Formats: sequence, C-alpha cells, structure tokens
Amino acid sequence: MELRDKDGLTEAEFLAAYRPGDYPHPSVTADVLVFERQGEALRLLLIRRGGHPYLGCWALPGGFSNPDENVDACAARELEEETHLTGQTLVPVGFFSDPGRDPAAGP
Repeated sequence: MELRDKDGLTEAEFLAAYRPGDYPHPSVTADVLVFERQGEALRLLLIRRGGHPYLGCWALPGGFSNPDENVDACAARELEEETHLTGQTLVPVGFFSDPGRDPAAGP
C-alpha cells in the first residue's frame, strides 16, 4: 500500500506538484544531531518523516528556516517542533551546500 501524507498525496503526486520557486531563495535548512551516551553506546535521536519525500522514513530532526530567523534559531525551533526537546546546547558542526541535496527539488 502506497503511503499518503496528511494532504492525501502519494510521494509521486507530491513531487509532481512541488515547485521550488514557490519558496524564498536561497532556501536554508538546519538538521540537528542529538546524541545520548549509554555506557559505551552512543545513540542518535531520529524522527519519522511526516511528509514527502520519504514519508514514514527515519530522519534527523530539522527543516527550513523562516526568512526572519538565523540557522541557530531554526535548529532550536525545528528540534522543539519535531521532538519537544528545548533548552539543549546546540553546537554547529558543519555547513553543507552542494546543489541537488534536496530530493524534493529534483535533479
């Protein structure tokens, strides 16, 4: 059975209707890695994607920044929205900007 998002769309329908030009440019996103140490083990917090592409798949918490916020504020907001975690110390670890990284934007 093909998965449908909250709007009732399949991934193919979502991607067919997706228009990157409908969003502010440049579009900036933040993904958050939250680690927990349990003895010798290191655990990573993941969420299940609630929308296409990759609906229902495991992913890092994160998303697009609003035009009025910096990346740090975006990371904190997305972490709270998707996991309800607040007050975490967030430390930037990288900046990744290769064109074509967003599977929704297409090739």
